[in-house]
Amino acid sequence: MQMPSSFSKDFYYRDFVEFDITLYFRNCILGARRYLLKQKDEDIPKALAHQRRLRVLDFVCKLLLTVGFLYMTLIKLDMIGFLLHSTSYKTSYPLSLERV
Repeated sequence: MQMPSSFSKDFYYRDFVEFDITLYFRNCILGARRYLLKQKDEDIPKALAHQRRLRVLDFVCKLLLTVGFLYMTLIKLDMIGFLLHSTSYKTSYPLSLERV
């Protein structure tokens, strides 16, 4: 099938060396917001503030889970005492406060 004469090869040729991929994806995202999601451009600052709040909430939740996991493993299961006991060279500890 032959292409119509009104089309030229320049129309289909894309120079990817000078192609700005960041600008392309920015335009894709803005177009998706406008035409697919039917959102207005005036709502972008509000959406960015909402995204920042969600990032902070995500960080706090991850921090709480990590602290809870460390608390359970190190304190409740006495892993600190187990590690200190297993790495020490003494088989028993003196009960008196005097130097041995």
